[in-house]
Amino acid sequence: MRIGIVGAGASGMAAAIEAARCGAQVTLFERNTDPGKKLLSTGNGRCNLTNTRMGSFAYNCADPSFVDSVLARFGAEDTIAFFRELGLFTHDREGYVYPLSDSAAAVLKCLVLGLRKAGVLLLTEALVKDVKQVPGGYELTFTQEGESRVERFDRVILSCGGMAVPKTGSDGKGYYILSKLGVLSNPPTPALCALYVKKPLEKAAGVRAAGRVSLWSDRVCLGSDAGEIQLTDYGISGIPVFTVSRHAAIATEGGHYVEARIDFLPEVSEEEWQAEFDRRVASANGETALEVFSGVLHEKLLLCALEDAGVDAEMQISAPAGEELSKLQGVWKLLRYRKFRVLHAADFAHAQTSTGGVSLQEVTGDLELRHYPGLFLTGEMLDVDGICGGYNLQFAWSTGILAGRKAAEGGSK
Repeated sequence: MRIGIVGAGASGMAAAIEAARCGAQVTLFERNTDPGKKLLSTGNGRCNLTNTRMGSFAYNCADPSFVDSVLARFGAEDTIAFFRELGLFTHDREGYVYPLSDSAAAVLKCLVLGLRKAGVLLLTEALVKDVKQVPGGYELTFTQEGESRVERFDRVILSCGGMAVPKTGSDGKGYYILSKLGVLSNPPTPALCALYVKKPLEKAAGVRAAGRVSLWSDRVCLGSDAGEIQLTDYGISGIPVFTVSRHAAIATEGGHYVEARIDFLPEVSEEEWQAEFDRRVASANGETALEVFSGVLHEKLLLCALEDAGVDAEMQISAPAGEELSKLQGVWKLLRYRKFRVLHAADFAHAQTSTGGVSLQEVTGDLELRHYPGLFLTGEMLDVDGICGGYNLQFAWSTGILAGRKAAEGGSK
């Protein structure tokens, strides 16, 4: 059985190792000079391999049962065992699994060594331009060293990635190849990225604060998440923002008005919040406005709230009433709640993954295209995207292993 795999990213390398271990003759095509270029940047270079808290709850897709089925057959524990067999030690940080070395480079080295030991033929600087169905299999047309070549395979696995970080090779080429076969993809948008907003808090740029961010459009909450939020000179970032960013990207690209609402104190009840305000105002005896509100949030956020509410930070406060009290209440409200109009998500170059891809209805549970027996898809080629925490890499390992295994068995029978 000859298998051609396009793309030496996470899912492509996993598929190649598994298929070769199952006895197939495997050729792995990579357009870059080296495999795994995108893998090196995952987890800020530490490579969050997987997460022991695993399930479809962590994925955005049209069919959660499909994801659950994939994960049931190759899940987090299987991933840990797979890499242990490749020689990689791992450690668990409250469910987040990293290489013991905290080095993505170590993960890549183990995978490359695994390819070599399994007997996979790795062709680098080999750009696949076309996949054509022929009797008994497929022909791959690719260029290498300036020459166009054609190779025939019994089975083909497309592991070309999505659209995120195009400089690593994930530029949608796989979708284009499939479009020539009549297999269409849902339009991709950036995901797991920062958001650009109107009137960002530039004076608080760099501040990190715990809170909950929720996205709203047409009076509907598109999604929310809590954690550490980072304020930037262009908008908002941080893991909670990354989690909901896909919804903002889809909505804004569709021309919808999107609003991000941040609650910096989600665990404090309204009653507690109002009582704290009343206590501070009642006890104020000549303190400055900044001092009255000190200790609640980062001082830069305090100063932004004071400025936006029209209150002089050095104004002395004593028994405020009328307009002065009203303005102080406005400051207090801004300390807890902030609303931003979202202009757009960061571009693909600054996104960790992308939405869109081939509909799950187009493939079987074994990742094989229903109308093209023997042609398999993995990872970001499919319309599935996970939240932060090792979930996208797990989907890559799972789909790669399952596709490689099934392809080596001979695909549909």
